[in-house]
Amino acid sequence: MASVSHRSGSASGECPFQPSQASVALSPTGCPVSPEAAEFDPFDAPYQLDPAEALRWFREQEPVFYSPKLDYWVVSRYEDVKAVFRDNVTFSPSIALEKLTPAPPEATKILEGYGFAMRRTMVNEDEPDHMERRRLLMDAFLPENLEKHEAWVRELVRDYMDRFIDKGHADLVGEMFREIPMTVALRFLGVPNEDAKELRKFSVAHTLNTWGRPSPEQQLQIAEDVGQFWQTAQTILDHMCADPSGEGWMYDSIRMHNRHPDIVPESYLRSMMMAILVAAHETTAFATTNAFRTLLSNRESWNDICENPALIPSAIEECLRAAGSVVAWRRIATEDTQLRGKTIPKGGKLLIVQASANRDPRHFENPDEFDIYRHNSAEHFTFGYGAHQCMGKNIARMEMRIILDEFVRRLPHIDLVEDQSFE
Repeated sequence: MASVSHRSGSASGECPFQPSQASVALSPTGCPVSPEAAEFDPFDAPYQLDPAEALRWFREQEPVFYSPKLDYWVVSRYEDVKAVFRDNVTFSPSIALEKLTPAPPEATKILEGYGFAMRRTMVNEDEPDHMERRRLLMDAFLPENLEKHEAWVRELVRDYMDRFIDKGHADLVGEMFREIPMTVALRFLGVPNEDAKELRKFSVAHTLNTWGRPSPEQQLQIAEDVGQFWQTAQTILDHMCADPSGEGWMYDSIRMHNRHPDIVPESYLRSMMMAILVAAHETTAFATTNAFRTLLSNRESWNDICENPALIPSAIEECLRAAGSVVAWRRIATEDTQLRGKTIPKGGKLLIVQASANRDPRHFENPDEFDIYRHNSAEHFTFGYGAHQCMGKNIARMEMRIILDEFVRRLPHIDLVEDQSFE
């Protein structure tokens, strides 16, 4: 696979910063790291609150840089993020779900006690396995096959709204936005809804286990929850395999396993069930929450979709661009390569920040403005790009569209409570 190269930036093999200009930190290629790159920490408040703003200087001055605190190469511009997503051979997704915080021995022992052996799924597996499985398992996620779910999803949304509409106030996140995505995910998969409460807790633990920075003490409880998630998933799978005639993506996958056990092994099914529950629950809940906060903070846009609900799909795309729920993904270089004039060595890890790419003025005019009439909002990278683009993107869009449609019809006057904090 040819390396990805760009002419701008430093010439190949040259260091853009001389020691007199830079901190004492060096990149893996031996080049001095700029003072700004040396200080970058994605766990600091500025990045956590607004990653695109935190990377503004880098987008303009150092769009690809090595972060010694993270031991990752950070990619911030639209063109470069797209190049990395597109080339999933040079930039392997195999580390996409690697734990950011190493587990202490005690937590590892807990997981071993549960027999935890999460395998790669479509998020983080390489070719050719990835595309072979994706082709077999993708049909249920296509828009034309999701249409049959719209009626019951709408009834579900109405039911949740009925619970608070007469109160005059609501905690939409706690009472609705965290609940609906899990219920939809379970029914889509064919998993009994009575397991929802436990699975929701396990989903949060799994997310923290992968992306969080929990303390050693917290990791022990997280390990217990993730281990129980692993066992619960197997119990559910065993029940389904005993009678694989049911409806839902898991049943479809079991039947596909029976036909193609070499491509869809049984061990893969448990990991995929867990991965989809986590992705469908957490990311859709956050995306819906961010969309409502963004629209209600831009009242003119909210009023526009109330007056003309046909604008809802474009408003959703602009919300996903401006305040998406997936900030970044990770990749690892399988060979020495060039990106924006920087040499990325084989084994170098990359943090590709979609949130920053989504606010790149080279691709989105006036990117800091929220504009539901923007002609290219749907070109955001919140769902990724290329072969590993999120399989569930159309489920998330469907849920968000139906929720917004019901709110603009029934509660057009809704507003945010003043002086509340958002975490």
